[in-house]
Order: sequence, then structure tokens, then C-alpha cells
Amino acid sequence: MAKFNQTAVYINSRQSKQRAYILQRIPVAKPNESFYFNHGPFRVDVFCLHANDNAKHVYTASDVSLHITNKRLILVSQSASITGINMFNSCEFQLSEFQSLKTEMIRKKKIRLEIRTVDGGIYNLEIAFKDKKDASSRRDSLSEYLKMATSAVISSNQHTHNWYSLGTHHHHEELPSYLEAVNDTLYIAPPAYT
Repeated sequence: MAKFNQTAVYINSRQSKQRAYILQRIPVAKPNESFYFNHGPFRVDVFCLHANDNAKHVYTASDVSLHITNKRLILVSQSASITGINMFNSCEFQLSEFQSLKTEMIRKKKIRLEIRTVDGGIYNLEIAFKDKKDASSRRDSLSEYLKMATSAVISSNQHTHNWYSLGTHHHHEELPSYLEAVNDTLYIAPPAYT
């Protein structure tokens, strides 16, 4: 499920080529979270349709940075002021809640993401790259990083699910030694041994 305007951010300043200071809103990392992709500026429209309510909601932001981590897809508005009912400061998706992700290239400087979540939500993100000169390479890079991050999360979830679905709920004190795990057919090696 998408969370709007709930992402914790900090302000970072950097000096531009014109010697003016630029303030950037950066998402705060959660424990054990690594950032893979940080880019902007983008224009983003988020179309939301949830299974429980057939109404379509549209949210938009025109100066957005996009961040992909090993846990989340995060959109953060870099605009100094947010005006309008359907504007957002931030929007984040937990990658572990993705049921499916489809990407579609639209013209040279746009990409559309269709995200379906495990709770029945359908989200279409239309992302337009503001910098036209390297838009196609950045679009391809974004697509690759999304595939990498979601594949890693899915693989991790399947591995954890398989481990726990086998009925081998060992507590730390009950874990077999390495030799027991390797030689005894009663034990299935825990993730640390595989």
C-alpha cells in the first residue's frame, strides 16, 4: 500500500555551479536499509485504485527525486511549497508488499510503472524525466534497479518463507552445530548454512 506524506526526510544542502546553495530533501534510511538509486528531477503522477473502493485517486508532484532501496521505492517532492489538494510531499511503497511490477517505456523520456500490492492495490506511476539529454539511459537504469531490488526482495521472501514453511522453527539455543546440520538428515540447514 502506498503511504503518502509519511516519509521521514532530512534536509541536505549543496552548492551549485552558480555558487548558490540548493536544499534537497533526502529520505531517512531505516535500519539495515541501503540506497541503490537516487535521481531527480522527475514529474510523477500516481494513479491509485484499491480493490475495496472503486474510486480512482490521482496524486501529482512536479519536482520529485526518486529513491530505490533494498526495502522501499520512495518519491520525495523537492518543491519548496506544496499547493493543491492532490499534491504530495512524499510517497513510498514497501517492496515486500509488491505482488507484481510491470514497466512500460513511453516515448524517450517517460516510463510507466504498474504496481500491484498484496492487499489488492493497483498503482500506476507515470514518471517523466525533466532532463531530456540523458533521459533514455536514466530510464533504462531506473528500470534495471527496480528489477534488481524487487528480485532481491522476492528471493529473500521466498527463502524465508520456504525455511519457515518446512516446520523447522529452531530457536537460537536449538540450532544444530554445523556438523549436525551437514550430517544429520533430521535437520534442514538453516539459512546461515546454505
